[in-house]
Amino acid sequence: MPAILINRANWQNRPMATSPRPPVATVRSLVASLTLAGGALHFAVAPGRSADWRAEGIALAATGAIMMALGLAVVFQRSRGPLIATSIANAVVVIGLVFSRTAGYPFGPWSAATPSMGPYEVTVLVIAVVALALSLGAQVSDPDHLGETGWRFENIAPLAVALVALPGFVTTQWADDAAHIQGSEHSHVHTMPTASSSETDLSPDQRAQLGEELTVAATAAERFATLGEAKAAGWVHAGGYVTGAGQMMIDLTVDSRNSPFAPDRPSGLLFESSLDDARLVGLQYNAWTSDGSTPEGFTGQSNMWHLHDGTCVAGDGPWALPHDTAVTGADCSMVNAVLDDTSSWMLRVWLVRGWENPAGTFAHDHPSLG
Repeated sequence: MPAILINRANWQNRPMATSPRPPVATVRSLVASLTLAGGALHFAVAPGRSADWRAEGIALAATGAIMMALGLAVVFQRSRGPLIATSIANAVVVIGLVFSRTAGYPFGPWSAATPSMGPYEVTVLVIAVVALALSLGAQVSDPDHLGETGWRFENIAPLAVALVALPGFVTTQWADDAAHIQGSEHSHVHTMPTASSSETDLSPDQRAQLGEELTVAATAAERFATLGEAKAAGWVHAGGYVTGAGQMMIDLTVDSRNSPFAPDRPSGLLFESSLDDARLVGLQYNAWTSDGSTPEGFTGQSNMWHLHDGTCVAGDGPWALPHDTAVTGADCSMVNAVLDDTSSWMLRVWLVRGWENPAGTFAHDHPSLG
């Protein structure tokens, strides 16, 4: 009897058997979640890239759809086929990014440019490299070591983390910037006015009127000799230095979107550099037309207006700003504005003494502002 009591006591003190906890993530789930995240990031920039180059936008959207589908296939299929396809897809992303950012685009509207690697591109590249490494390693491993398939905790958890994090990523400034290739000619159209474009076509009265308007514009330019003086008066930087145009400063109190054209109210002042002692070199005027027609400007239309899609609009002020380069959210954020898709017109005037433009008073670029 004592022996029986002892055995019963030992049995009661034995630890109860517990089922093993599922892993937080497996190789299968990591490959799936990273591939799905990479595909979603391709989707995020596809609409913006399509506006610049439709073929690239379609290619990015197709790549995003394929990668997201492959990510889900890795979760639900035990065969190595989805892993092989995932490796190929991520390898294509890595090769495409590295090649286009080092050798440039082989064809298309940006074949002459080599875009830089921004934060968005770096993020996509890192995700693709890690996913590629894991998927290649998985192909030489036993399927039993990759994790179970189906809707399991270790599969759902990484996917959920990726899906929850994606909205925050795609709404950040760097994703907005990545929607357009830096330096691309985003809907940038050089167009001559519809009216007579030669000063020789002007009547004597028109010539006199044009001279008066240019005198008024020159007087407006004399208000600020340096960038520092304009800054002290409340003008702010509009983006960075632009080749051919210099550094533009804008007056946030000027409603160039709704106000009629006036030679004495330029939308921007152009300076030779971004330093406070930079000298004024020219003026810039902006205009908007509801039907896309060339706006009225200086008498005789001897100037050249430039049409641009994409406008920076201030949320707390009655002004808007077109950019001559690819318009991005970063450009607009530098002047506390947001990006919309409206079309605007730009005109530069070179009449500051000592900065006359050999290409003409209304030329688009100044050759001395390299």
